[in-house]
Amino acid sequence: MLDEGTFFTVHSAEWMDKKDLIVKKLKVDYKFLCYLEAHYHRRITRLELSHTVQLSYLYEDKNNKDLWMFFPKYSQNLTDYLEKNSVGGVTVDKILSIALDITNALAELHANEIVHRDIKAKNVLLNGKDECYLADFGTCQTSVMNGIDFSKRHDVDRHDVKAEDICLFGELGLFLTDRSVSASDETTKRLNEFKELLNRCVNVDITVRPKAAVIAKKIKEIRKEL
Repeated sequence: MLDEGTFFTVHSAEWMDKKDLIVKKLKVDYKFLCYLEAHYHRRITRLELSHTVQLSYLYEDKNNKDLWMFFPKYSQNLTDYLEKNSVGGVTVDKILSIALDITNALAELHANEIVHRDIKAKNVLLNGKDECYLADFGTCQTSVMNGIDFSKRHDVDRHDVKAEDICLFGELGLFLTDRSVSASDETTKRLNEFKELLNRCVNVDITVRPKAAVIAKKIKEIRKEL
């Protein structure tokens, strides 16, 4: 077993000729949550969103009715990556690259009215090229229901659910910057510019928080100046 939670267990797996997979087994005791998570994984995979972990197979165990979700196996998650680089630190450019991958994923999710709601280092997976992919859509929700966008209907709900993702990204970004190593005054300047952007993301006033697409654009601009 690779991991375990209240609603699931994770194992190494194979499927037909596919050898390098993992399987997340969702427990039937939590049937509604199981099917909701499977729904979002299927939807995101069908949309072919970049920098999101794609569902390979979905299977129902005939014996106990548990749902099994198969995914490609990634080399590590962001928590592991940071631990491995805890001594030398992570370059500013690499931090910006990680942040850009995450915000690109968020921008596409939000454009399709999907909110992740659990952005954290453990849910960011890296492939062999250290490219980042957002994983675990078990806590997802939609900002649109029955044709009404509740994130924009302030008379119904003043809380913009997409702003939750932005705040969580900001917290993760600030966590990353604490582990950065700056090689020059110029990189320090760009790092501080990135921190200013992150502080807007975690502002208690959700109207100040930038959209994911705006964040991605700004990160690209900062990287060009390195």
